[in-house]
Amino acid sequence: MFRKIFYHGKIYDEESGDMDGLVAELRSCLPYLHGLKVDELIGFFDALGKHWSQDPEMKKRFGPMLKHWVDFMSTNNLAMMVDTALRRRDSLDGFVKLNDRWTEGENKIEGVEEHLRPQIHLPANGVLYHAQPRGLAVHWLAGNVPVLGIFSILESLLTKNVNLVKASSKAYEDLITLLDSFNAVSTPKVKGSELVRTIAVILVDRNDMETNEALSMNADIRIAWGGHEAIETIVGLRKRFYTEDIIYGPKYSYALIAGECLDDYKKLAQRLAIDISVFDQNTCSSPHTLFVEKGGKISALDFAKELASQLSLVNRTLLPKGRTEPGKVMDMLAIKSKYEMLGEVFSSEKNEWMVVYSEEEVLAEACFSRVIFVRPIDDVNKLAGFNDRHMQALGLAMGKERKFGFVDKLTVRGVDRCPAIGQMIFFESPWDGMFGMDRMVRWVTCHE
Repeated sequence: MFRKIFYHGKIYDEESGDMDGLVAELRSCLPYLHGLKVDELIGFFDALGKHWSQDPEMKKRFGPMLKHWVDFMSTNNLAMMVDTALRRRDSLDGFVKLNDRWTEGENKIEGVEEHLRPQIHLPANGVLYHAQPRGLAVHWLAGNVPVLGIFSILESLLTKNVNLVKASSKAYEDLITLLDSFNAVSTPKVKGSELVRTIAVILVDRNDMETNEALSMNADIRIAWGGHEAIETIVGLRKRFYTEDIIYGPKYSYALIAGECLDDYKKLAQRLAIDISVFDQNTCSSPHTLFVEKGGKISALDFAKELASQLSLVNRTLLPKGRTEPGKVMDMLAIKSKYEMLGEVFSSEKNEWMVVYSEEEVLAEACFSRVIFVRPIDDVNKLAGFNDRHMQALGLAMGKERKFGFVDKLTVRGVDRCPAIGQMIFFESPWDGMFGMDRMVRWVTCHE
């Protein structure tokens, strides 16, 4: 059994056991999506973002994240994102050439040395490529940050897949609000009330393995957001052998401020406070440890004090923190007790946030709930030893003269993103080291 909470473009509340009927209804929408041009879909999402930006209730409900969503959904960003992931976005609409290095009428590739050319066998008339949708994308969303699912839904729609979303019973109202708003927007080529019918959102008991397995067995794409236990359960479900998996699992993120960037330390503290406060560090891209390189304008301890001031300001004026669970308060108090002896601790009276300073040169265990560990470091190259595939993002403030060489050496072991501080929690493509949209399509070839 499952509970429909969004279906046929409407907010629902209905128990059902007819998974086959739900899947068949969604699959029947594939020809509609196939008939749309990708630029028409991009135009609709641009209009949807502008609609959100003009809605006072949306601004109040989603705060600073709304501007990021609007920027993400702009025509320029989406067009660039799809072109980057798929080489040419019009490959979603029909057959195109992807390799511009063909020499017409000859078995040659420009730039290949003459003595190597006889070893290369290419069709005389070239190959055309078409990115076809895989079909039904099933999304398993995390309970701690359910709105992140909007990004995988948007990418799936841009690649013309229909979508069945298994939301978390802990939190789904914000996602439903975003999807329901599709109905209020239409463009000359796309009606939101029709597009939104390609999406259904359901609730399934986590212990109902029969229904979860039915979801998995019907999926052409499995997209999973969540922690270790949830991801392990989803990956362990039976699936068809050609089903594609896109896993956004548990990862760790941290930040580094190089000495030459500390002249602007107040602005950096403001930006880092936003990265820490949005989502209360529940996303894999939120920073938990900050390293401050020695030798800059101020010390790591002085930066910790400034960061505490900015976290207090953000909490008072921009992102007030909700209720902190008693168990998490106990975790924070334990950290506070430990580091009052090993370093220094700056925190609010009500435990809305905490900055923990010490001189340890290791990554701190994540506490979440707006707890950031600040540590000085004398040699930034030591960070390379901390990295593996468990690392998601390194928020970075470093001069261009050494940034790219440093990032190259660092990321060979791990870390998928090195965004600027202040942009760590903003979704981008690629994410977790992959272009999600490239995994949402099948590449079809046809010779000229």
